[in-house]
Amino acid sequence: MPYDLIIPSRTSRLDEINSWFADTGKRPTIRCRMAHMLTAYELTRQGVGISIYPAAGGSLVYPDVCVREITKPAVTASYVLIWNKSHQLSHVAQQFILYICADIGIDIKQMGNDK
Repeated sequence: MPYDLIIPSRTSRLDEINSWFADTGKRPTIRCRMAHMLTAYELTRQGVGISIYPAAGGSLVYPDVCVREITKPAVTASYVLIWNKSHQLSHVAQQFILYICADIGIDIKQMGNDK
């Protein structure tokens, strides 16, 4: 690949970005993986590489930096619900979890003790 990439440090993002190149038979050159988007943005400004980060980074504007939304392939994100089973949740938190589980078709009672 002609350009080095600066990407988020999360392994799921690395896997997703690698999958975008699967049909080309090539792998992207990952220059570095950063937890903080602002650091990646500044490295891009300084010419270290091209950053691929969530769209929230597009709100940063410098005249010498180009920001474009990736539309092909479609970009998706996965989320998880996390709560401490040994602590009593507030009524609102309980209702929120029940609402989300019902919306995605999961019976919270069938999730077992490990979730």
